[in-house]
Amino acid sequence: METRARSGIDASGRVRRCASPLDAYVVGNVCEAEECVRLTRAATAAGYTFWHGDAANAAFRNADTVEVRSKAIASELWERLRPHVTSEIEITCDETHGAGARGKWVATGVNEHLLFNRYASRGHFSPHTDGATVVDFNTRSFYSVLIYLNDCDEGGETVMFAPPKGAERCQFIRDDAERFRWPREWIVDAAPCEQGSALVFRQDIPHEGAPVGEGSIKLLIRTDVMYSRQPPAFADAVGLEAYALHQRAMEAESNGDAMEAMRLFRFCRRLCPDYADFVAHFAVATSIATPCLSLHSFRPKRASMPITRIRRARLDVLTRGGHDGSNEHARCFAADSKTSGASEPDTAPYANHRAHVGASERTCAQVHSYKYRSPPSSTFERWFLERWWTHVVEKWCPTWVAPNALTFGGLMFVIATYWLIWAMSPMLTHTAPTWTYVLGALCLFAYQTADGIDGKQARRTKSGSPLGEVVDHGCDAVCTCVYGVVFADLLAAGVSTDEGKILAIAIMTGARVFFTVDTISSTYTGLLPVNTLFDVQEMQICLQLSMLVFAYVGSDVMNSVQIGIPLIGNRGAVRTFFDVAAIFGATQRARTFYRTVTAKDTPPHWPKYRSPTRIAIFCVSQELFHGFCLYHAPNLPLAHATSMFLFAEAEMSIMRIRVSDPDWPLFNWLNLAIVSLTTCVPAGNMFLGGILLGATLFILVHRSATLCAQVTGCLGLHPNIFVLRPRQGA
Repeated sequence: METRARSGIDASGRVRRCASPLDAYVVGNVCEAEECVRLTRAATAAGYTFWHGDAANAAFRNADTVEVRSKAIASELWERLRPHVTSEIEITCDETHGAGARGKWVATGVNEHLLFNRYASRGHFSPHTDGATVVDFNTRSFYSVLIYLNDCDEGGETVMFAPPKGAERCQFIRDDAERFRWPREWIVDAAPCEQGSALVFRQDIPHEGAPVGEGSIKLLIRTDVMYSRQPPAFADAVGLEAYALHQRAMEAESNGDAMEAMRLFRFCRRLCPDYADFVAHFAVATSIATPCLSLHSFRPKRASMPITRIRRARLDVLTRGGHDGSNEHARCFAADSKTSGASEPDTAPYANHRAHVGASERTCAQVHSYKYRSPPSSTFERWFLERWWTHVVEKWCPTWVAPNALTFGGLMFVIATYWLIWAMSPMLTHTAPTWTYVLGALCLFAYQTADGIDGKQARRTKSGSPLGEVVDHGCDAVCTCVYGVVFADLLAAGVSTDEGKILAIAIMTGARVFFTVDTISSTYTGLLPVNTLFDVQEMQICLQLSMLVFAYVGSDVMNSVQIGIPLIGNRGAVRTFFDVAAIFGATQRARTFYRTVTAKDTPPHWPKYRSPTRIAIFCVSQELFHGFCLYHAPNLPLAHATSMFLFAEAEMSIMRIRVSDPDWPLFNWLNLAIVSLTTCVPAGNMFLGGILLGATLFILVHRSATLCAQVTGCLGLHPNIFVLRPRQGA
């Protein structure tokens, strides 16, 4: 049910109302002949393109189009149409406009996105209804506007239909030219193609562009009358995010991903139950609601006509401008018009977005909102590391080397150290040859250097992107696992005994838990938490120096050094030092995380329905489960390698919330299943262990490649993140 208030209907004959029951009317002399000519020239200069080239679509619509954005033209059209449009709309319960459209709507202007159409000889547009331009939950269109730019000598009128009740609207008739048509008995009225006139009609009215006669041409502009809800509903931050989730859910449903749609629907209801109830009200009114929020109760109902709906494209983060355009559009109206003083209206036609895998509107909005914030420097960075990294970049690093290639190359040194430790000291008893630890220390320092210079190289080559931080963080996750193995071996924990195995796995799991908490904090705040006195860089240097010292004097000698601790007694000096460092690090991370989750305002890039505390509890529990599986794994080296790469994938998933997808799920049953299966692989069985490790690497590479495709697609970068070349066609 709707109630409308119409103002200023011209009684002079300039406005002709269409036959009942159509909510449509024709306004004459909206544009002067000279203005129509100028608009036509401007559209031609912008460049028409054929709407769709294949025969099936040509049978439905046969036209050339160009889409132009011009605030100046839209403003002038609004001034001329305002006296005749429906100024207010009150929607109380109407399925036509979809769920969530209830309320009072006030006309605010003409859509600045103008679709110029050119129908050549025999060109047509089969029966259809127009889709609404929905800017946000409180801004949308209800009426379409067609402005005719020429007199069509034969045909080309806009025909409006009122199909009888119960008619099969999808049953088209093919005419002699194989065009889709409707029975003539359904025609109620028609608006001829007269230069300067405008047809305004409600967007759910079925209509067609009749075929243009032989040798004739039809030129028109298609736009919308925009409305704003008064007062706005759910316009706060929570409501806006609920609306965004709703849109993502409908997109997933339309793509056939029902499970993803249901997940997003649940998130939406959890975030803002009032919004969910509001948009589900229509379903309740039509008796199709279910006790819980479902696909059907939450989805805006489309018009009953099962034919193609031509939805207006919206300017969003995907359309970042195309051609510069000229000022021809601003000069299209007469010199005495109110917009003649507009110097630089936005007239850029839409540029086709460089589509890529997963580069959706929601993803690209998150990608473009990303901003890197450099953390403060710690002690060793201030003392010598920053100078060392700057020297390496400026003296030894060519400008053609991509920053991600540096990070990945450094990771190879870490993998080499990892393989050496397990190969030479499989029981983690510090029995590897001396050269193993010397080489391992150098390799780890090489990675630390690569990890430090990649950001400097990115700034130097102006090639920084969100992917750089994700790649860097994934490599750091692997390095964290390797350092856990190195430290357990330095202490000669020995995994052949239960006590030694518990100690080794506690070291490995503890390092991963610390890293996970840091990841969540940095993802939430956008800034990596760093203690300026003693942090990760200092810990890495200490471990590298320990490898060199242990290689020289031996593990037995170093671990035999005792110090007296009050109330505790004598204790190994090395273990005590690292215990103190671990306690210090745990205290700092706990304090940082507490400050993070108790902050007053939620960062704009973080979805409000996702609690960082819950995410931390889940991720820490997941790492403890990994530790449990490692303890019971007969083949510890392969089990740890499998767990290590799954850990890297999990950390990249956390980063993904900030970089590209705020709704990215962190639970991955496949990862947990794989790490669980490591407990069933017998010791020495390289075949089964290799299968699990291969599956893990496949998951990591696949997830990483998908993320790269999303980010590079949104930014228009070359899809190969290890090169500095621009994308083809950029």
